[in-house]
Amino acid sequence: MSISIFDLFSVGIGPSSSHTVGPMIAAHEFVATLVTKQQLSQVARVTIDLFGSLALTGKGHETDKAILNGLEGQLPATVDPTRMRPRMQAIIELQQLRLLDQHTVQFKYERDFLFHTDKTLPKHSNAVRFTAHDLKDNLLHTETYYSVGGGFILSDENFDKESPANEQTLPYPFATGAELLRLSLENNVSMSQIMLANEQVLRSEAEIRRKLLDIAATMSLAPGWSPLPCFTTLYCKPLGNTTTPCLDLFTAKNCWPVAMFCSAVSFIFTSRFTIIFF
Repeated sequence: MSISIFDLFSVGIGPSSSHTVGPMIAAHEFVATLVTKQQLSQVARVTIDLFGSLALTGKGHETDKAILNGLEGQLPATVDPTRMRPRMQAIIELQQLRLLDQHTVQFKYERDFLFHTDKTLPKHSNAVRFTAHDLKDNLLHTETYYSVGGGFILSDENFDKESPANEQTLPYPFATGAELLRLSLENNVSMSQIMLANEQVLRSEAEIRRKLLDIAATMSLAPGWSPLPCFTTLYCKPLGNTTTPCLDLFTAKNCWPVAMFCSAVSFIFTSRFTIIFF
């Protein structure tokens, strides 16, 4: 299993990971590419085309708000959500878009932000296309992105390619729970040690722990949500007659996502397997 815990848990905005977070990340990536290609200063106009579900439900999911803020350099993990709608309104009223907060271009919402509710691209139902033009309306750069869920995006070029995580050689590769249990028994290591070792292929242990605690802290700040719940130990007999604490059973009073996250955290931090009951 090569999906990182930080692919499963990340800090972002609502209301939708696929229709809000993903498009915002795609918008930011597009303007960052313009910088890499040394084309940002040449851009006079940017157009945005939404297709499929992004076009059909984009207004309700505030896809346009997310994209316009993303084009101006904001990211889901760090943006102040309270400032996003006022900023979109200012962009529309002033008819100006400040790309990556560095380069201002003319922007007319009705002309440059199009919802193609009658079109769906063949690769995925959540598609957004960005196009940059120069002063003479010549094409500088265009890119199509697919928001495939959970905040993940894929460019048209990379749609059928393996993700970087899948290209890594993991010390403990597994695809099923049975394989994970077998690895634990054969190597005499806990499941959390397996998960931590696999995660360290992508980043250091210090970074893993820091990022996990950052996410936990963000969750605990959400209004009406429980702080990290307490754990109680459930004893069972996974091997022979030895009674071993193998399950941490807990509940979060107000929010099951917190419980899900704590499950993943304890999977990394502790020597016990964690299970959640809803």
